[in-house]
Amino acid sequence: MLREALAAMFQRSLPEYLDGMITVVSVKMSPDLSIAKVYVSIYRSTTDPDLLVKRMNTHMPELRKKLTGLVSMKAIPELRFYRDDTFEAVERITQLLNSVGPAASSQQLPEGDWQNKPDAQTP
Repeated sequence: MLREALAAMFQRSLPEYLDGMITVVSVKMSPDLSIAKVYVSIYRSTTDPDLLVKRMNTHMPELRKKLTGLVSMKAIPELRFYRDDTFEAVERITQLLNSVGPAASSQQLPEGDWQNKPDAQTP
């Protein structure tokens, strides 16, 4: 519920201190629901994404206040924003795999004793 409300808030009206496209990837709540860790991805930003996350944390009280009208919770939790760089990691891995190229995938692995040994057995 909180993730959807934050996503809608960033999609409808992005505050002036933020730029680019902010996607709320996930929200992890503390067991007592007092803290929400919000993981965001930032695309097409002219500003360093880490700086934008810092700005979101600085303006957390303002963002939290905006949520009061969007979410029906007894108390709106403290928001802590973190950058989710999963997509960037996937892109980097893809680039590395592509840089190896098809030559590496066509090479045969050397045959060794490991192919003829039975699986290790646990005592």
